[in-house]
Amino acid sequence: MSVPQTHWPIRLVILLCVSGAALAGAGCTGGDVAANGNANQQDDECLADGSFQLAPSRQAVAFVDPACFSDLLKRSEIEPTLLLQASVEQFITRFAGQFPNDADFVLFTLDAHRAQLRFNAVGGFNIAIKVPEAGLGPFVSVSSFAALPNLRSYIYLARKDSLVLGPSLHELAHGWGVRFLAPDVLAQQVTDSDSHWGFTSAGGQLGGWLPGTLVDLGNGQFELSSGEVAFGGRSFNSVPYSPIELYLMGLADPSEVDPIQVAINPAPLSLFQFTADEIVELTIDDIVAANGRRVPSAEDSQRHFKLTLVVLTDHELNATEWKFYQDSMEFFSADAVVDVNDFFPATEYAGQPIRKFITQSEQEASVGSLMNFYRAARRRATIEFIQLNSGS
Repeated sequence: MSVPQTHWPIRLVILLCVSGAALAGAGCTGGDVAANGNANQQDDECLADGSFQLAPSRQAVAFVDPACFSDLLKRSEIEPTLLLQASVEQFITRFAGQFPNDADFVLFTLDAHRAQLRFNAVGGFNIAIKVPEAGLGPFVSVSSFAALPNLRSYIYLARKDSLVLGPSLHELAHGWGVRFLAPDVLAQQVTDSDSHWGFTSAGGQLGGWLPGTLVDLGNGQFELSSGEVAFGGRSFNSVPYSPIELYLMGLADPSEVDPIQVAINPAPLSLFQFTADEIVELTIDDIVAANGRRVPSAEDSQRHFKLTLVVLTDHELNATEWKFYQDSMEFFSADAVVDVNDFFPATEYAGQPIRKFITQSEQEASVGSLMNFYRAARRRATIEFIQLNSGS
């Protein structure tokens, strides 16, 4: 795939959840969920009260709400019911009223170290508000989030280090997919993997093995020469967006998307081995014929996205705490390919030895493998965090 060196700016908005207490535990879901009643099955007053604290850089806001954070601590899984759509919409109305902005994404990140957590998983979710593009699969939303008319989705990340380590890249990608319900063989993988690539060679942040790594062992058994199947996507920011993901995001032309291998009736044997009835190959023409061409095209699509950082907390953040988030934002939004070591000590991150956050099974033993959005997007786009100013 040819990758032009041109890029376009993307701006984003982040909400962080902060506490000095330990998190009660959570599961790990990274799926894409439409903003509808299916995620709103619990009564919840989270985000109803609290006060704002503007960061020294004015690029982030802390929202001090002890009751909300206490409620989050009681939850046992990372799922959309952690932050109900109705509560988030009320919160965003208040937030936008005090800090008018035109965010495309709102990101909630829980301010807890891994050592504080009672689980080892990383994870999050993306609640889609609108998908204005055609050709990405069906989408129906029941809310416009009028206070932020450009809002595509809001995102929840389970740990304070998730912006740099992941799955921030993964969850941002859910703003565009995966929603394909055709062709049938691909739709089956998307459905089975909860809006990820499943057992395919899509090979990006939303899952699938890396192209060129599949080895046929015979008798319906297959293994990967490197990497993992990544059925439900990748947790760490160490894999760039794949050609098909860049296509969904409006950053690649269909001609740049290589054929995708899809396993029929797969069953896992390990992280890198599985059985299947057969492996079929889909071209981008097959996908476009089944779903329609992406509109707007890569030439005309939006490439300037905005994100705001807001911190949900039970206390006002001090200068040291704000510096951690400022460094995280500067790394993630840098308009260049940068090394995380330039922003954080090589042996420590978020107060913990960096190696503890990165697993060999994910092929991420090297701190230098972590990438920011600019690098993940193949230098085709950038992001920045909105400068906030009070409108009241």
